[in-house]
Parts: sequence; structure tokens; C-alpha cells
Amino acid sequence: MRFLRGLNILRIMTGIMLGFLSRIAFEQLRGSTRLTVGTHMDNIKSLDCPKCPIDDHCTLCEPTHVKNPTENIPSAYKPKGMYEVTRWLQFDEHYVYDIINEEPKIPLVGHWLEEVRAVTQVAMDYINANRMLGQSWSLVKLHDGYLRRDALRGTEYILDVVVQPASHNFSYFINERMFRVNLVHPLKSMGEAEEVRVQRHVEGRLKIIVPVKITSPGIVASIDNFVKSKPKPQVHLVLVLFLGSNKKEISGYKNKLQELETKIKSHQKVNIQIYPVEGLYSYFKGVRYGIKKATISTDVVLLATIEAAFTEQLYHHCQANAIPKKRVYFPIAFGQFNPDIIKKGMPPGKPKDVNKRDHNKFTGYWMHDTFDFVCANQADMVGILNNLSSLGRRMGSTTEALGTKIYDAFLRSDIEVICAVEPGLYRTYGMTCSKGELTDKSYQHCMRTKAMSLGSKPALGILYINEVLQKKN
Repeated sequence: MRFLRGLNILRIMTGIMLGFLSRIAFEQLRGSTRLTVGTHMDNIKSLDCPKCPIDDHCTLCEPTHVKNPTENIPSAYKPKGMYEVTRWLQFDEHYVYDIINEEPKIPLVGHWLEEVRAVTQVAMDYINANRMLGQSWSLVKLHDGYLRRDALRGTEYILDVVVQPASHNFSYFINERMFRVNLVHPLKSMGEAEEVRVQRHVEGRLKIIVPVKITSPGIVASIDNFVKSKPKPQVHLVLVLFLGSNKKEISGYKNKLQELETKIKSHQKVNIQIYPVEGLYSYFKGVRYGIKKATISTDVVLLATIEAAFTEQLYHHCQANAIPKKRVYFPIAFGQFNPDIIKKGMPPGKPKDVNKRDHNKFTGYWMHDTFDFVCANQADMVGILNNLSSLGRRMGSTTEALGTKIYDAFLRSDIEVICAVEPGLYRTYGMTCSKGELTDKSYQHCMRTKAMSLGSKPALGILYINEVLQKKN
């Protein structure tokens, strides 16, 4: 009995200490914050604002009590090249995603939980202090967000919070909205670090450009993966199919094209376009052709490979993070291991039939050393590609070379680069490396990536031990 009483006291004291530390974090963040609030609304036309078009200035979308902005917060550290990276962490209500303690994701507990709770409360305080859309709001949930520790600026947060009106009639439908909030906890005194700005985003079209050879076995799987992601009408998949340069082979691919068109027509609820191109495969040429034929300047463009699989989460992050002339997003894919090795190499006591899309060290790894995926405004991407036009003649067939060049070019520009792990982006197992189509350097990189995607170290170790034991028997 005494033991239970002592245990209850210990729990009470632990709760008091956690609450005290959380309050300290909350006060520090609230007192020294830079805020950018943006509204992401699919149903923005439902605003009570009939006299102004949604693309023009609307007084309902502006806060009513904004403090005068200051320029006292230092700029973030700007990497001087592709090997100098200030990495963003991605988190949601349940997990923090990155390589932490050798795990690709960890539960949102302990100090991570206290920090996210504190910064979410600060975000809600600023939303309500500025009377966004002319009213007060209550928190429904944290959708997800990003976190970065910057040596010059401090700690920076980007939060997507789902809110509802604080006062509403329960007999009517509750209109939930999502606000994007930028918070900076700078390395300056509280009095020098207050700034409030407002930006409004209306979700536009997202075009996913995938150059691929028509002989690739992954085309049908790519279409199926896209359909399974249940994209919204404004999300389009654009496949640029290279037919080769041999006239006889090109005419022989007509049946293949008809089969693909028939398959696409069977999925009328999703937007998929195919563009056949004569000539040898070139990733650079395929990207430029797809952008020219299928996009306009206001679109968001996602460059991807045929091995990619997406979820709705990636579409939201691309549209939210790609801001014209301001920001570009390089999502880091979760590379999936060989499914057979995942099953056979699972440690004793763990289930063999695991969810292959779960983020853990047995199913895959974050591909930090590749830049095969990029989300950017179409006009920004066209500007970068025009500067790299000479690249297409030298090594346009390699995704790895072009992705690295695009990443390095954006780092050297005036556009902010967000490079973070993306839980909604997977690179499926089964990539191929053709020595005849790649330079020596690109072939070595492809083989190294293929080797890393074979399986986790524990799984490969278990398979090796099992093989040794079988030989002894």
C-alpha cells in the first residue's frame, strides 16, 4: 500500500514538472516569435466576400491588429554549396521523421512533444491575436509541420494547423480551415524579435512530370500507385514516354501506347496524360518537354522518377511549400528495401507480414544523398532549367546528375530551399542500372543506391547467419 502511494506521488510530481517545463517553453516562444500566417483553403470561395475576386486583395483575409513589421531578425544561414545543408525535420501529431537514433521516425514524446505543444499554442495565440478572417479560432488538430535549428537565426517552425470558429451554432455545419504559420524563435532579445506578416495561398494545379522509356516495366505500376493515392482533380500525372530512334521499333510500340491509353481511360476520376517522344531517353529533355506541353506558369511542378509512389500528404506539402520566387521544396524519399529480404530477415519474435510502407529500419531508409524529386513553381523551374540547358547535351540521361545540378542551382539563387524527409514519398524497390546508358560516375552511384536498398543491416545479418547454419547442417 505504501509502495502504491509512493508511486502515485511520483506520478503527480512528474506531471507537475512536465507542465512547468512546457510552460517555460511556451513563454519563451511566445515572447520571441516571427510569424507568417497563410490560409490554405479548398473552399475559399465560401468566404463571405462576394464583391472581390479570390485572386485580388480581400480585406477578410487580412488580420485586424497587426504589429508593425521589423527587420531585426537575422536571415537564415545560406549554404554555400550542396554539401552544406541545414536540414529540416518533418513531424506530425504522432511522429518526428528523420534519421534519429538510427530510426527513420520516432514517436512524438518527451521533449519533442512538449516543444510541439508549446509552439502550436503560440501559433494559435498569434492567429487569434490577429483576428484571422475577422474572427477567433479554436484548434482542431495539428496537421503537420517542419522544424529547423539555424546557427544564425535560431529555431524556425512551419506549422499547418486545422482550426474551426471558436463560437459557432451547433445546428450548422462547422467550417474547418487550415492555416500555415511560420514561427521563428531567434537568438535575439525578446524586444528585437517581433514581426508579423500575412500571405495567402490558393491551391493551384500540381503537375507530376515523369520521363521514362516506353520499355520500362514500371509504367503500369506507376499508374496504379498514382490511382491508389486518390489524388484531387487539380493533381495530374504526366508521363513522357521515349520511343527510341529506330523507326521500326517506334511503329512496334503503337500497341503498347494503345494499351496504356485504354488503362488510363478506365480511371476517369484521375488525371493522367501521356506524351510520346521519338528519340533516345534523356531525363533532362523529358522534363523540359513535359513542362512545355502540360504546364502553365502558375502550376506547381513535381519532378519524379518512375520508381516513385505517392500519397496525398506529398501533394499537400508540394503545393504548400513551393512558393513562386520565394521557396522550393526538395522532398527526401523513403527508399523501400527488397520485400523478400524484409520478410525473411525479420528478427525472431517479430511478425513476418509487416506493412511495407511503415517507416522503420526494417522496411527502408531515408535517401538523403539523392535529389531525384523537386517541387517548384513552374516559372521558377523553367528559369533554372534554361540556365542548365547545356547539361542536356552532356549528361541528360541521368536523373541523379540533373537532380544534383538543379539542387545546387537553387541553393545559389535567391530562392529559399526546404530539403526535408517526406513521409508521403516512397521509392519502390526494383531500380535498374544500365552501364551502357550511364556515365561511369552515374553507374557507380546507381549501383551504390541499389546495394543500399537491398535490405537493412539486421535483416542481411540474419540471412547470412541462417545461410551459414544451413551449410553446416
